[in-house]
Amino acid sequence: INTPGLKLESQEIRHALYQGAATDLLQMLAETEAFKKATNNSIPADRMLDQEFILRYIGFKYLGVEKFKQSGLSIDVFLNQTMEYLRDCTKVRRVQIKDTFINAMECAYSIFGPYAFRRITGIPPAKKNPINVALFESWSVGLSELSVNEQRSLINRKEDVINIFVDTLKEHTYSSDINTAKYNSIKRRIETVNSIIAEVLGK
Repeated sequence: INTPGLKLESQEIRHALYQGAATDLLQMLAETEAFKKATNNSIPADRMLDQEFILRYIGFKYLGVEKFKQSGLSIDVFLNQTMEYLRDCTKVRRVQIKDTFINAMECAYSIFGPYAFRRITGIPPAKKNPINVALFESWSVGLSELSVNEQRSLINRKEDVINIFVDTLKEHTYSSDINTAKYNSIKRRIETVNSIIAEVLGK
């Protein structure tokens, strides 16, 4: 951070401004084996991009898409508000956030393996595409909403999840939705993941 001439990334600035419970929790989550395994250690930690991914998930799960809309549709303002939320959480709440996150990461890996949070163009995948932050947000949120039993049921039907996901990625609207930070796109991509999960679980 103190390297001369090196421009600070947004998460590095947030890390400096919100020192304490919020930064400690994000660092702990980024260092969990579940997160590293689910992301195949492919999200860089040197400029805190890994922590920003996790913060985005926390924001959309616990503050919600409407809070993002109220922030003036600024992802930076929204993530600052999420840092404030983490700072003000009780210790019990932070433990719940940690446990829920780890369960979601383990579930994602159990379903998608090394292709979690990536575009999958076929079965088996022809190549391993980069981690997509929009897919990370939406799948993490969707999986985190499930009970342990529902997660197990989804894992048992992972072939169905992957098949539907591959077909959904071929749709122009969804493909566009995971390439933008617009409110309607964020809302739709979270709803799309929830719809895939509901279809597989027969909800």
